[in-house]
Amino acid sequence: MAKQPTDRPQLEEHACNTEDETFRQVHIGPKVKEQRTEVRERDMVATYLPEYSTHWPQVGCIRSVHEDKSLQIEWYTGTLTSKWKEVKVPVKGQKGRKQLWVETIDSSSVILPPFSLTAGEKLPLQTVNGLREKHSSYFQ
Repeated sequence: MAKQPTDRPQLEEHACNTEDETFRQVHIGPKVKEQRTEVRERDMVATYLPEYSTHWPQVGCIRSVHEDKSLQIEWYTGTLTSKWKEVKVPVKGQKGRKQLWVETIDSSSVILPPFSLTAGEKLPLQTVNGLREKHSSYFQ
């Protein structure tokens, strides 16, 4: 007697022990970078300081991180969509000479994870979106 063909797929029996197997997490969509929260030298950071509340966004590059959690920052100037460059201030008593504007701030002033400027010296899209979200909480 010959086997009759069936429309149902043939199921094979396997010894399957799902308790011992480990599964990889599957992410569907664009690749998302894992974000660091700790800051290091040469990281760019977005901050909020009340004394500079007329300037938004406040962006700087970390020169050094001190043990007391304070940060030495080189301030940058730009807008959400323009190029960013270092802020230079005149040196007192030396006509025409300028130096980078460097200031020490508390690390609690940092409002977004550290980032790097793009190749075009602009803010990354993720940072721009984060700053737009934070704007309403600081300026109402």
